[in-house]
Amino acid sequence: EDNGSDVLYIGNSLICQALGEDGLQHTGSLFAEPYHAFDHQDDVKYYIKSEDSELGLYTSFLMPTKDSKLVWRAMTPEEIAANDSCAWYITFTPNNQYYQLRNAATGQYMTYTSGSFKTISRTTPSGNDNFHVMRGRVDVGQVGTRGYWLIHPTTNWTPPCLQANANGATTSATFNIANAATAQRWLILTIDEATDLATSMLAEMKSQVTDKLEQVKALMAVPHTQDVNGVNEALNNALSSVEQRLSTASNTSELQALIDELDQAAFDFLANATPSDMNQPFDLTYLLLNPGMDVTEGWSDNPTVSYSCAEYYEKSFDFNQIVKNLPAGTYQLRANAFQRPGKPAECTNVSVNAYIYAGTKSKKLVHITSDAQNRQLGGNESYVNGMYFPNNMQAASIYFGRGLYENRVTSSVAADGGQLKVGLRCSSMPGYYWCIFDNFRFCYYGSHTPEEVDGITTPTFTEREATRPGIYRLDGRKLRENADDLDNLPSGIYIINGRKFVKP
Repeated sequence: EDNGSDVLYIGNSLICQALGEDGLQHTGSLFAEPYHAFDHQDDVKYYIKSEDSELGLYTSFLMPTKDSKLVWRAMTPEEIAANDSCAWYITFTPNNQYYQLRNAATGQYMTYTSGSFKTISRTTPSGNDNFHVMRGRVDVGQVGTRGYWLIHPTTNWTPPCLQANANGATTSATFNIANAATAQRWLILTIDEATDLATSMLAEMKSQVTDKLEQVKALMAVPHTQDVNGVNEALNNALSSVEQRLSTASNTSELQALIDELDQAAFDFLANATPSDMNQPFDLTYLLLNPGMDVTEGWSDNPTVSYSCAEYYEKSFDFNQIVKNLPAGTYQLRANAFQRPGKPAECTNVSVNAYIYAGTKSKKLVHITSDAQNRQLGGNESYVNGMYFPNNMQAASIYFGRGLYENRVTSSVAADGGQLKVGLRCSSMPGYYWCIFDNFRFCYYGSHTPEEVDGITTPTFTEREATRPGIYRLDGRKLRENADDLDNLPSGIYIINGRKFVKP
């Protein structure tokens, strides 16, 4: 209630300011209010680069082309210092809290017009040349700096902002508030900051090349056959070449070239090799961003994360990422996950409706009772029909750590350079429905068919359970451990030691 006190007005102002700086609306349907986000000097040249590590963070800077398009091009700090096309002067208008960016070489202003960002020749900036600059909420890698959204002001919640695209291009994209939207954020640096950033990134990138070398070497160690003669020799030569040049690489552009070479060498190898042991596929989990659920950047959504697990409760979801530039062949996505369809005491007779999927192939997640135990493992656990199963994230993480609740789905890529959308989804999560997951893995089986892979890695229910005691429903849910009688169970068909029994 308005009591006329200064502290109330100041408090409300601070809350509105904080909401605006975090990109959250606080006045009806209007977009977040602009603010003085970037401390600058009018006569200092600034250099702009994408925050996205795949779109020029380590190597490139923003500049206009001769026809006024905005592109990002690979250059060293020494090169940009001698090239004013990469330099920008920045001004701020206190009246409306917007920024203006003017190219140092051409004198043209950055503008938004006809649905695109570009530069334009003006003596005085117009409204289209105003930008709402919003600071990011997370540091960029290990360098301790943050990027900014460059947003064209609108009166709605979906304003356009400048986004980096592949192959040095930029585009206009609808504002995405997620921390994972790195392609929409830009670092704004002085020449000294750009030089310091390059130095710190040099060590970071050398570590990345070393990690990539180990990942590709691990592929070679998998028992495999060569579909094309000379594949092993080509990969060994590529690895040796990269190792030799890594020790002498002196800038981020050279290191990025080594990473690109390793990616291409791995692609060429995988496109022409097939695992000889179906139980030891090529492990391509390194292609997934954050497969371990400690954080979810790189994925499409932001579930609750704790105990290195991610969960949705009473909320439908499609949690995914797209793995690109894959060789043709058969793939399998794996994850530890389950769904509890309702209250613990009532879920045993309810089917799950959540799926693990890869491309067009999907499979239902296992039921929370499928790996129920006859003793407690830890955390908060439910006890139903003489069996224990998880009832909170801590317990689920303990069960996952034991390798329980394994899910697999097999798919394929038809042609080299293809992609797979992989993840989990559920279109309906009513009261008490709970889905939790961790430990995604991504495997490649080369020229083996999906049918061959599923025949080896996904045995039928009766094969899987034939030697395991207990009573199961037809969908694989375990009802009782170490039991063989149907007393107190409803009418239906059950599996006991691999055999079907009918209870009238």
